[in-house]
Amino acid sequence: MRRPTDRLAAATRRWLPAVGALVAITTLAACGSAASGDLPPAAGPDRSPAPRAAPEGRVTESTAAIVRGQVAPARRAQLRGDELRVELDPRARQLRLVDLTSGAVRSRITVGVGPTQVACAEQGPCFVTDTTGDALLVVRIAADGGSMRLVRRVYVAGAPYAIAVDRVRKRLWVTLTARDEVVELGAHGRPHILRRHPTVRQPDGVRVDEASGDVTIIGSAPPRLQVLTDPATPDRP
Repeated sequence: MRRPTDRLAAATRRWLPAVGALVAITTLAACGSAASGDLPPAAGPDRSPAPRAAPEGRVTESTAAIVRGQVAPARRAQLRGDELRVELDPRARQLRLVDLTSGAVRSRITVGVGPTQVACAEQGPCFVTDTTGDALLVVRIAADGGSMRLVRRVYVAGAPYAIAVDRVRKRLWVTLTARDEVVELGAHGRPHILRRHPTVRQPDGVRVDEASGDVTIIGSAPPRLQVLTDPATPDRP
């Protein structure tokens, strides 16, 4: 009969290679040196259910070609004029802060479980939709533009995906592909949901016209465009 100490030794010999491999993979990912082929695929929009409510606003039929051109994920966002840009790498779950004058990376941080898109207020903060994590992430940019840090995670159920910022009205518009909704939030350091609007099915894109305040939601299944006429809530922060 094998003694308990023998069984423990045998189990340890089996576990050590697996633990070592896990540590190696984690270390590579933390150092940013993992090969791109070793990273998980980028997150994407959830598949929308059948709509539960009629979409608000004006809805027009579109084409797959037009829709494809308008639902490209927002992976970059500029702020502070021509000084800074943030760049999202969804596979590495990493956000980079780039000096537009020198091209140097000033800062990089890990963001979310499955980040997909990014937008920024003119002076910051920046906002990342974490589709897998059902969250909107708030990233503060340092006053000197030399660094950034994740300061808030706002729970937003429904697979938040596409994002647009209205810098004039200080509003964020985020589509929830798992709910066929677009939500309005304040574009500041402590955002919360102000209003919800039912959308066309599969709202994979959103655009805002800062001159008029109109918000356009791009639906993919079937291809449709939905326009909300200046829907920003004027009486709440």
